Amino acid sequence: LQNVLAQFHCFGDLATPLLMSAAAGEGTISMSCHILDTAQGTPARGMKIHLEQNIQGDEWVSIHRGTSNDDGRVTDIPKNLISGVYRMTFYTKDYFIQTNVEKFFYPVVSMIFTTTPNEHFHIPLLISPFGYTTYRGS
Repeated sequence: LQNVLAQFHCFGDLATPLLMSAAAGEGTISMSCHILDTAQGTPARGMKIHLEQNIQGDEWVSIHRGTSNDDGRVTDIPKNLISGVYRMTFYTKDYFIQTNVEKFFYPVVSMIFTTTPNEHFHIPLLISPFGYTTYRGS
């Protein structure tokens, strides 16, 4: 199916969610994301993220690109995703530049994590110019 959809440029990035999402029910997962700027003590507004799913080996498929809202949350991650291995990349350099931070150590933060069927996965990022932390939230 992926090869067929790739031949039709009109689908663009819309082809990926068709491949990677499933009907609601058994085997699917949901995901949420919250980003906090610990140096400022505020939500990280306007940080861009990219969610990808690992297909096999080094092959990743784009699932979603989003931007955190005023509360630091990315609220439009697709629902009913297939469980598996995911990578979420946070574009911290762009965020630091837009918040007038001149010195920082991590231009991107990339997390790779494994999901299991029928669960919700909350992906928090606590960021500052010279460090970050994450954990599996609820």
